[in-house]
Amino acid sequence: MFAVQVQQLEDLFQAMLSLASIDDASGAQLQVIGRIVGELYTGEPDAIYRLRVRARIRANASSGDPDDLYAVFLACFGLAGTGQAEIIPGGTAQFVFRVLALPLDGPTAAVLFDLLSGAKVAGSRLVLEWPTVVSATGFCCGDADDPTADFGPGCGDTDDLTVGGALAGALSI
Repeated sequence: MFAVQVQQLEDLFQAMLSLASIDDASGAQLQVIGRIVGELYTGEPDAIYRLRVRARIRANASSGDPDDLYAVFLACFGLAGTGQAEIIPGGTAQFVFRVLALPLDGPTAAVLFDLLSGAKVAGSRLVLEWPTVVSATGFCCGDADDPTADFGPGCGDTDDLTVGGALAGALSI
C-alpha cells in the first residue's frame, strides 16, 4: 500500500544525490538548484546566477542578525571582507543597510533588497541605501574652507564643493 509513496521518495533521494554542486552545475542543472532554494532564473549568465543562488541559500538560513545580513550581501556579489556595507540600527524594529563602496544600478539593488528582505527578522523594517556612482563623484555637503567637514555652507561632490554630485538610491519595506 505504501510502495508507491516509498518509491517516489526513493526516486527523489536518488535525484538529489545526482545533483551537481553549485560550483560544478551549469545551465539547467544550476536552474534546478535555484528552483530548490527559491531563486528563479531570469536569463543572466551562470556566473551571476550562481552568486544569486548562493546568496539565496544564505538568506534562507539566516537568523536575521547583522552578521547573517552582511553574509547575504557578500554572497550576492561574491565579495569577501569587511567595510563594504554598514548596518545602522533605527527606531523600533528597523535598520538601514547601507552599501558603501559598490555602486549599484536599480535592478541589482532590487535583487539585493529582495535577498535582504528574506534574510531579515520578520516584522522589522529594512531600508536599503546604495551609491549609484563611485564615491568620488557622490553628493556631499561640506564647508568650502574645510573639504573634510561633513556639513557646511557648500554642497557639491567630493572634488568640487560648488557643483552637485549624484544622489544615492534607496528602497524600504
